[in-house]
Amino acid sequence: MKFVLRFFSAFLLMFVMAWSSCAQTVVLDDQNPFNEDFEGTDLSGWTQDTLVGARYWELSTTNAVSGTQSVKFGGASSTNETMLISPLFDVSAMTGAVKLSFSHLQNASLSAVEVHVYYRTDTNMAWTLLESYTTSVTEFTRDSLYLPLNLTTCQIGFKGVDKFLNFNGAYLDDITISSEVNCLEPIRISVGDIASDMATVYWSQQGTETRWNIQYGPAGFALGNGTSVVQNTYPFCQLNNLTPDTQYEVYVQSDCIGNQSGWVGPVAFHTPCNQITVTESQPYSEDFSGYTAVGTISEAGVAPSCWEMMYSGSTENYDPKVFNGSYTPNAGNNALEITSGTSTFMGFIPLAVAGTSNYAVMPEFSNALDELQVMFSTAMSTDTAGVLTLGYFADINDLSSFTVLTSIPSNNYSTNRRADHLLDLSSFPAAVGTHARLAFCWTDASTTATSTCCIDDIVVRIALDCMEPANVSATNITSQSASINWVVQDPSQNQWEVECNGIRTLTNTHPCTVSNLTPATQYTARVRSVCGANDTSYWSAPVTFLTSCPVIVVDDNNAYTEGFEDNNALGCWQGEVISGSDEWQISQSSANNGFSSLSYSSSVFGDMTDILSFFGGMADFGNGSAQIISPVFDISNVTNPRLNFYRRQVSLMIPQTLYVYYRTSPTANWNLLQSCTTSTSWSLESLPLPNPSATYQIAFLGLMDINNMGTNFDPFSMGEDDLESFASNIYIDDIRIGMSEECDDPTSVTVSSITTTTAAVNWQANGASAWIVEYGPAGFTIGNGTQMQVGVNSCQLTGLTPGTAYDVYVRADCGNGNVSNWTSASSFSTTPEVGVADYGTSALAVYPNPTTGVVILRLDATCTTGQWQVFDLCGKCLWEKNVEGHLLELDLSEWPSGIYYVRMVSSEKVVAHAKIIKQ
Repeated sequence: MKFVLRFFSAFLLMFVMAWSSCAQTVVLDDQNPFNEDFEGTDLSGWTQDTLVGARYWELSTTNAVSGTQSVKFGGASSTNETMLISPLFDVSAMTGAVKLSFSHLQNASLSAVEVHVYYRTDTNMAWTLLESYTTSVTEFTRDSLYLPLNLTTCQIGFKGVDKFLNFNGAYLDDITISSEVNCLEPIRISVGDIASDMATVYWSQQGTETRWNIQYGPAGFALGNGTSVVQNTYPFCQLNNLTPDTQYEVYVQSDCIGNQSGWVGPVAFHTPCNQITVTESQPYSEDFSGYTAVGTISEAGVAPSCWEMMYSGSTENYDPKVFNGSYTPNAGNNALEITSGTSTFMGFIPLAVAGTSNYAVMPEFSNALDELQVMFSTAMSTDTAGVLTLGYFADINDLSSFTVLTSIPSNNYSTNRRADHLLDLSSFPAAVGTHARLAFCWTDASTTATSTCCIDDIVVRIALDCMEPANVSATNITSQSASINWVVQDPSQNQWEVECNGIRTLTNTHPCTVSNLTPATQYTARVRSVCGANDTSYWSAPVTFLTSCPVIVVDDNNAYTEGFEDNNALGCWQGEVISGSDEWQISQSSANNGFSSLSYSSSVFGDMTDILSFFGGMADFGNGSAQIISPVFDISNVTNPRLNFYRRQVSLMIPQTLYVYYRTSPTANWNLLQSCTTSTSWSLESLPLPNPSATYQIAFLGLMDINNMGTNFDPFSMGEDDLESFASNIYIDDIRIGMSEECDDPTSVTVSSITTTTAAVNWQANGASAWIVEYGPAGFTIGNGTQMQVGVNSCQLTGLTPGTAYDVYVRADCGNGNVSNWTSASSFSTTPEVGVADYGTSALAVYPNPTTGVVILRLDATCTTGQWQVFDLCGKCLWEKNVEGHLLELDLSEWPSGIYYVRMVSSEKVVAHAKIIKQ
């Protein structure tokens, strides 16, 4: 009974195996290939044979070629070998070669995972190795393998091998088995007969194929997106309608009607540029502005379109290229740079080799060379270390075919930044009738130093018989006219056309005067020769000039006024930066870096909305100064000429000064009229103008003196917001130059009712109804004191310092900038405060002062028992606090701008006192 059961079990097992084998056989033919993309839920139809270890192949979503899944082997363990086995395929109906194709990725460090591909002819046969993949492949790669001919059945095996621990593994995807029915891939693909708009693709066939698909497009195009061509019979194809100067790629595929080979390619090729035909109306020009330039000669750079760069003996990156640096003919602009003498390196030092040459070959012109003129500019790093020549190549692939036409004079950029050249090639016998590629050659003439040449503004044009004027210049420039002069290159010429800002004038004389110009206006002029009817030369190089401003005549009935309201224009006022980077400009806000002009209002300045302002942000951490110079005035017939202007000087930490100058002619020396320091509110200045003349000028110079801020100022330790708080501004407005109108001086100035902190000032009105009072410590300079504008002929001075000597001045303000002279100083002293200790202001330090917020009070007196007190100018006590040590931090951020007095009182005596300026 046991024998029967065993026999039955063995028979059943053999039946199941035979049934399974038959059920797994997949029949393939030419129209029904096998495709596996592993997008199912399991590896149905595939089996595995674990040879070493315990790792196996499994579905993965980590990497995939198509869809979202692939099959993966390996990871997180080592020393594993497992065979992934396909179904058994019946390929007897396939009439062509059986091709196995698959995509694989082995992204494992140190090539830790391998894939070996096998086949066998039946499930019980031994495996035969087709191919091994033993190195790391970081991206999916498509491979195809051909199985032996005349197979009836076959099975494919992919053996994964983990050599040691890795976490990435191997991936397979998109496995196909197909028939290439006499449709083998083309081989030996090449591209020849390349022209600017066409090329021919050549290939060889492996069998009897007579039809091919060609696809081409710009380099990098994706198959399916290119231009397709079908070629019958012959293994070559001409590609037409190509774009000149373009990089292309091409693929070729055998087409066996219903079955195709794989695509072979890409094969790259580059179409050359079209020949350029230069005409009189269409010259060739290149200024290199359309290219990305490098900044050092040793950087790899780009060549301009359709140029060829050739060099002998140079190291990599030293070939000619577009450059922007020290040696360009136009500072700051791109140019073509050629460096020679860099044939060897010793360490990092380029060594000069005399005789080495670099070439920059221009695009190809269809014209004969003797039909052309070449214009260009140069700048060179040296006068002696290199030689620039212009010539041509008979064959750009042969350096020895270069023929020199002429040498170009040297110009060292440091002494002659730009040299312009015009060459008529018909004057060189070698150019006559020659069709060749023009080229610049820079040859090293030194064995001790490299040399560099830059070329810019290249123009190639037709050579005309009618020669253009040379060296055009503008002289004798006035406010309404200028003399245009030039050099006549052909003595037979006697007629020219002068163009000035688009307006043309025909003339038979030179120089030629152009008239009816607008003052203070920039003009561009050029000239061309007229050699006959419809026969003119090229226009000359343009010359630019600026017409002067007319002399402004001022007399007793016609004063000059300037409120800077003309659309933000300075007109005939000319600014000049002396140091730093800031300059005078029109300001509509009286502000710089967030500071606003709160003291500016139409009630004070009428309908004025603009003011002349000098902003001194001092971002360069050094002194800044700039001046603004007036037009020329004729004040020779003005009775007692006077300059009136308003000023406002806002100084936030940076010391600044406004200087006012005059000179009697534009070539005379400047003479100081007055200097003014900080004035937080607008102040009117009235200055007599000495030595009146018919060519008079005034100037305002603003100085920001950051060097006098003290040793504690360290801008490099401050942030941007902190630095903004150190801005300093000067504003000027409502300038008037004219006769000093009748405005009688005040008289009989008296000072009375003097106390420790106040005094009353009275004077005789003499017909005026408004006055300006300025006072300050004895000996102060007018313009640097405290000003008051009053409408009665008396005022009360408050906030004075006890026991201090003062001067006070008064002048009448008759309106429209007309003021009287200042009175002489009226001197007085405030009475000492009773019981004041012998310490005074030196015992109390206040910083920063002026302040916009917090100040520090440091008491140097030995007494530290008492009370702090702060008063306004009216003597009102605003704040009190008991003394606690030698230092006190006082926050005035919310206090109004103005002058305050702080003192420390102890035992009913003033121990120390000081003035605080809150801005």
